[in-house]
Amino acid sequence: MKTALKKKSYLVPGSILLVLVLILAGLSGCGSSGSSAGSNGTAAAPTPELSPSVTEEPAPTSAVTDAEGESLDYYVSLLGLGKGELADVLGENPVAVDEGGAGFEKAGVRAWFDGTTGKANQIFTDRKDIDLDGVKLGDSIDRFEEKFGDPVSDRNGDMHFKYGDVFLSVIYDEKTKETVALYILQEDF
Repeated sequence: MKTALKKKSYLVPGSILLVLVLILAGLSGCGSSGSSAGSNGTAAAPTPELSPSVTEEPAPTSAVTDAEGESLDYYVSLLGLGKGELADVLGENPVAVDEGGAGFEKAGVRAWFDGTTGKANQIFTDRKDIDLDGVKLGDSIDRFEEKFGDPVSDRNGDMHFKYGDVFLSVIYDEKTKETVALYILQEDF
């Protein structure tokens, strides 16, 4: 049995870079192992994989399980990825969650998908160790307002902010004002 462990490297935030990394990973034959040199000592040409990389064993660690270097933009860049692409990026196979979503337990992320395109249109996390542009879950909702400006809506402990082309839905305790969860939404509701 051939065992291939992919070593995840730090992903720089940004949708374009993420897409390029995914394309390069697919073209370089993610399942290949051993030396890149052929039997005569010359560099071997990469061979594309015919089977989807989701069926491979995930790497033992992922860029997401280590909070160092994570940013809000990194999580925003997960929007628009399909379930298999998310599995590759997050380094684990998802489990089913409510309403057709996918949960990535080690990464502390859940995603829901557009019914037509199959691409992630909502990303959820309740991890308190992620730097969200200078604020973190667990901080007061007032700190989020200071950071992201006036909310576009604030209903029943769910404050929405415009962030570039997406929306941040910050869930907070109305009595204590402590933030507890974040949804990154492709479209506001």
